[in-house]
Amino acid sequence: MDPETEIKDTSHIITLASRDRRFPVLKDWKGPVVGVTGYSSGGIHAYLLAHRRNPRPGDSGDARVRVIAPMHAGSDLLFSLYPNGAVKWMWTAFLLMGGYMGNFCGMGINFLKIAMDPDLNGMQKLLGVIDALLKWKPLFNNVSPELLEMYRIATERRVDESETAKQFMRVRSARYWCDAEMDGIVEHPIDIPALITTGWKDDLFCPNESLRAFTSLVDAPRRIIIENHGHTGGFSLPIPIQPDLEKVWIDAQIENWFDRYLKGIKNNVEGEPRVCYYRDWNPAEFGRSPCWPPAGARDVPLYLGRSTGERKGSLSLAKPARGVPPDVLNNNGMTGSLSLPYLNDMTELFGGQPVNIPEKIKLFNMPMTGFSYSTEKLPGDVTVAGAVRLMLSYECSEPFAQLASRIYEVKPDGKEVFVCRGWYEGYNPDIGKMTNTESQPIEMAACCHRFSSGSRIKLELETADITMTWPYPKASTIKLYHDWVMPSRILLPVVPNK
Repeated sequence: MDPETEIKDTSHIITLASRDRRFPVLKDWKGPVVGVTGYSSGGIHAYLLAHRRNPRPGDSGDARVRVIAPMHAGSDLLFSLYPNGAVKWMWTAFLLMGGYMGNFCGMGINFLKIAMDPDLNGMQKLLGVIDALLKWKPLFNNVSPELLEMYRIATERRVDESETAKQFMRVRSARYWCDAEMDGIVEHPIDIPALITTGWKDDLFCPNESLRAFTSLVDAPRRIIIENHGHTGGFSLPIPIQPDLEKVWIDAQIENWFDRYLKGIKNNVEGEPRVCYYRDWNPAEFGRSPCWPPAGARDVPLYLGRSTGERKGSLSLAKPARGVPPDVLNNNGMTGSLSLPYLNDMTELFGGQPVNIPEKIKLFNMPMTGFSYSTEKLPGDVTVAGAVRLMLSYECSEPFAQLASRIYEVKPDGKEVFVCRGWYEGYNPDIGKMTNTESQPIEMAACCHRFSSGSRIKLELETADITMTWPYPKASTIKLYHDWVMPSRILLPVVPNK
């Protein structure tokens, strides 16, 4: 996804297609009239190819691209793979392996092309395959050594070189080229029509990124569709299986979007709601809103309070009293449980039904590695839509402090319903000095959930999430403060119950 290589390759493909008479490409004074869509990494390409207002030097935007439709794509790889300072090593390793596998795939496709060439006889095909094999360079030849080195910098916590690794991801992120927060000088927002699709359960390219991209598109037609799939389940395989009506509908929305903004067909896409989003309390009908966050949204603070025993504390609207002792958590790199990425809907790729895979498996009890905080029973329904944020005050006996957070709904019968999760790793070289995330809140994965009347809201904090984030190997102690002077709290993005 390097703007200097792969993204320029895509622009070159546009040039070749526009020159080839076999492709009846519409053209105007800018050149070919092109739209770009793609899933996952392909969606990142769409973001990076989009034209931006006042593009900064080095921008890979292509003025010939008039509309984009990124699907389950990342617009901020720092948040995708390095959220709140924690390295999502498993997903990063998966993408790293994917880069290496590209060579094998390219070799296989080349062999297949030679074998299926109708202009070659059997001997010519055999010689062609042998020639291609002899010309194939050593294993992994096309992967930049920078890629593996950036992975090592992150997982080895080489602080002095961390900015290099972060910049490596920034330049491959649309946010870097669009957002003043990343630039610090001037905004360069995408200024062409964009239809974005994402999923609440996508724990690789979390919906936070798509929502940020959507809200930054202020000068062009924009729309976002948020369904309820994970990263794999939102993809449609072009094979004759039982059609998924939701995916058929989303594909039709993208096609209509392209018809309108590439061909000029008046199909009233402007009349569609800008935001369509899945709601777990009404799964048969998407919510609709002209903006994000929805009208009437407000942040409701819930303060972490006094321990009630069994490593449990309270969550409440009231700020805690003075002198409440801190909660002590120990880190040794594991917690006795394994969290799993959301893969429940992978079977839908092949026409199957979703499977029931738990988001976390408890293996054994690891003392003092976690703490939970719960509200009293809710007097009425509470609906949240957006990203829960954490403002924590803590001290750590080592420079790095990792905390994995989860939000659950605890039903009146005690059943827990998983809502969302987040990751954090703070760095403070002044060991034992107070750290507060107030100025840079810990952002959890965005969600949309309705807590039922009589249920409780539960926050769970653990010192490691070994399958998702790279654990800190040194034993350490974290003192989590939550009194009047040094409060800790969460901000719930509450919206009206509709």
